[in-house]
Amino acid sequence: MAEITKPIVFAVEGIDEINFFEAFLKHCKVDNFEIKAVLGKDNFKTQLKTLVASSGFSNVTKLVLIRDADESSENTFVSLQNTLKELSLPVPKQEGEFNTLNNLACGIYIMPLFPEKGMIENLCLQSINDTNDNLCIDKFIECVDKKPSNIAKAKAQIYLSIQNPMVSSLGIGAKKGYWNFNHQCFDKLRHFVGQLIENDERN
Repeated sequence: MAEITKPIVFAVEGIDEINFFEAFLKHCKVDNFEIKAVLGKDNFKTQLKTLVASSGFSNVTKLVLIRDADESSENTFVSLQNTLKELSLPVPKQEGEFNTLNNLACGIYIMPLFPEKGMIENLCLQSINDTNDNLCIDKFIECVDKKPSNIAKAKAQIYLSIQNPMVSSLGIGAKKGYWNFNHQCFDKLRHFVGQLIENDERN
């Protein structure tokens, strides 16, 4: 990985998540961070090892791990805990919280909302639950003969395709303001990243 130059580092699954969190963190007024994509959930262990060995990591004060729950929030959380433990890094005892050791705080956040199953698409779709667009998308999926294998991803793509301008990426949609970051579905995530600001103010 490239040299680390910021004190706050996010490790996320892919490029879509980079774009999403760049937009979300700007909305939450968090700065002085950089986001690294491990390029796949199965790469967290090897890529975090590379990240820890990267030039500049010794100056990192906060390391944030973000992953989709997929089929099990609990299993995903335990997997990330074990990875941090193997790297001798601080291990949060609960999802959505930080643990600090030797001036480094580590936090884990599992999307969409612990302990629910799912992914970032499920979280973003909650922000349009009460809209007419969502009703129309549900009717469309109900109408088609061949149902999508992943309903959340399909609904997110349909929603993004009817925006102006149309985009095909959830993360780019976030940068365009297509997801309502003020919606209550983002409250827990907003609280989680807010801890980064609170910790800075205390230091």
